[in-house]
Amino acid sequence: MRRKKIAPETKVRYVEMYKRGEGSGMALARTAGVALASFQQWVRNYEVYGPKAYTKGYQHYSKDLKESAVRDYLAGKGSQDAICKKYGILSKSKLQKWIMKYNSHEGLKPSGQERGKIVTTGRKTTLEERVSIVEDCISNGRCYAETADKFSVSY
Repeated sequence: MRRKKIAPETKVRYVEMYKRGEGSGMALARTAGVALASFQQWVRNYEVYGPKAYTKGYQHYSKDLKESAVRDYLAGKGSQDAICKKYGILSKSKLQKWIMKYNSHEGLKPSGQERGKIVTTGRKTTLEERVSIVEDCISNGRCYAETADKFSVSY
């Protein structure tokens, strides 16, 4: 199913109708032709940024903000919605991705940071060298991309 682009003014109109009590979230989401979760995200972003929430463009987040948001959520300091509001995160799915990365010991990087080149073609290694590379990876926080780059291997 192809997503239709909804104009920022339309989002504002529906959210303001919701805020005035002129319809339930479910009914207004249905009328707008979006999922309830999407409509709830419109409301959350409106509460944080006001009408400008829908014209902001790509939002950059610092590594510290990402880690703080994830730690707060994992410590039970609020729901995902509450954490998104507190930290001004525009999409709950972004927070969910950060949580998954954090829990899998991948490093959280600031948004917009260019990703390092990962060697995609491997080279011949001995068993001892592979063991050494794995030990280095584990002892340094399990950052596979950095380890692959450091030893010029693929992973």
